[in-house]
Amino acid sequence: MPSPLNIVALDVMLCLQTEDYLKRKIRSRPERSELVRMHILEGVEIGIAFSSKPSSHCVF
Repeated sequence: MPSPLNIVALDVMLCLQTEDYLKRKIRSRPERSELVRMHILEGVEIGIAFSSKPSSHCVF
């Protein structure tokens, strides 16, 4: 049976690997304009997205 110290060390190592993976994914993500061009995001202006009128799909 592994010692508690080895289990903690393994948990820390897995956490660091996950953190590294996520950092790499964030660094390699496409620019917003590329996502709009590929029709993954809508090309809306910031002012429209944060208008003072609540839309029907808001859950506030």
